[in-house]
Amino acid sequence: MEKVYVGRQPIVNKHETIFGYELLFRSGTTKTAADVLDNSKATATVIIYSLNDLGLNNIIGKKKAL
Repeated sequence: MEKVYVGRQPIVNKHETIFGYELLFRSGTTKTAADVLDNSKATATVIIYSLNDLGLNNIIGKKKAL
């Protein structure tokens, strides 16, 4: 099974405090770049791993996930 990573990009408001996080698909041997062939599959993979394997609370706490 291929390793899948979830990247977390902070989204800040006008006061530069974190409003939420954009969750990003990362796979393969590099954790810093996306190798996406199917956008829908990449999005679904982020959702599945975030909710099932990692736990959304562990990733974003009380912030919003975008």
